[in-house]
Amino acid sequence: MKSILKLLALNCAIFFVSCSGETSTEVNQNQIKDDFTYITVNSTGKINKIGNNTGAISSYSEFNGVNPSSFLNLNTISSNANKIFLVEHLPPKDKLFVFDKNTNSTISKELIYPIAITGTEPTLVSLQWNELTNQLFAVIASNPNLNGDDLCYFVTINLVNFEVNYTGISFNQKGSFSTFINDNKFYSTSINDQTIEINPENNTSKPLRFNSTNSSVLFTKAGMSSNNILFGVKAATGNVIGVSLVKFDLTSNITTAILPNEVYGIINSSGKGFIDKTNNQYVNYVIKEKQTGLLKYNISSNSTEFVAVNKSGIDNNMIIIEKASN
Repeated sequence: MKSILKLLALNCAIFFVSCSGETSTEVNQNQIKDDFTYITVNSTGKINKIGNNTGAISSYSEFNGVNPSSFLNLNTISSNANKIFLVEHLPPKDKLFVFDKNTNSTISKELIYPIAITGTEPTLVSLQWNELTNQLFAVIASNPNLNGDDLCYFVTINLVNFEVNYTGISFNQKGSFSTFINDNKFYSTSINDQTIEINPENNTSKPLRFNSTNSSVLFTKAGMSSNNILFGVKAATGNVIGVSLVKFDLTSNITTAILPNEVYGIINSSGKGFIDKTNNQYVNYVIKEKQTGLLKYNISSNSTEFVAVNKSGIDNNMIIIEKASN
């Protein structure tokens, strides 16, 4: 599993040096002020801050107890108002880590799966906090190291006793790369396969189809803007490695390409997109013209802004989980 996750990661950086020896990013950061910071978690369990206007990145905290050799799946990171969650997979076991934002302390617990969940190496591949039920939704892949359709199980995790509960919902999907919740339904997206809609109340799952062609849309970095309106990134038309923005209306199941001529790279295909509800923006960590940074799409004005990030010395396989004051 670890080797597959490493293949998903693409590290890319470029530095511009001025005559004074300062990088252009540093000069800009001295002139621009931040209104707030984004909180990020990376693939080694480090928690960092990124200035919303300067792109200045700084260390904030970390998950204690994560194995230094681990390469964490970014799609197993989620959070709520008080805690941040992630799962570490050290074959053949999964361990859930819970970081307390108020005390900066970490607790962890090895997850024990019901006997109905079978496979060569059952591995938790996605994690999502559900505010309505106060529990974690998750997807466990039965054989994540094999090619082809993988049998997946939908489970819930009780944070009081860390019990993993399986109610019988299973489906086939070639990798769960991103997840979201809408109207208490849970969705698993993939860059290799169809999106799966899971209805825990009815105990059912089904493929999600879009547009008049009733077809699948391969995408990742999902972020729910409002009820039934979703944003993400998908492979750009005619571009082998680039991605572009896409909007989904889950009421009509219609997709809309957003600024299709703007093409970006993504450092890691796994993980969720971030919605800044105050500024009505969809935010992601991307590559633009060999520079890593923050892509901020303004939903109201249908425009984008790119803020370069100086990532020197910091693992940039990360996702944004929330905002914080300076």
